Amino acid sequence: GETPQKPAVDHHVEKISYACEILKKEMVSPPNKLELARRVGLNHNQLFQGFKDMFGVCPFEYLRTLRLEKAHALIASHECNVTEAAFNVGYSSLSHFTKTFRAKFGINPKALAKEKNKKFSKH
Repeated sequence: GETPQKPAVDHHVEKISYACEILKKEMVSPPNKLELARRVGLNHNQLFQGFKDMFGVCPFEYLRTLRLEKAHALIASHECNVTEAAFNVGYSSLSHFTKTFRAKFGINPKALAKEKNKKFSKH
């Protein structure tokens, strides 16, 4: 049998992984798409295609997911209130954060905070 051809993106996996690290570390004020591509040594198209191939989303969709999951964890663990969580992950608009959070998790962030409070206050 012949070995299947690997997609051209395989040699970009390390660079895409590095881009992910940059977005995780700098989620509050991430580099723009051209700066991110330059920092990992890819062009804009290679960066976008690499993210699409590896994660099924563009880099900034990936960043939004990172931010929302981190905010969810902060709210659920009571490390932050909703406003603090939003600003800690890089959202400057609370209304935009709330709308995006609700779209992702199906629950309002304030409702999540209250829900968790009820669980804690029973003990």
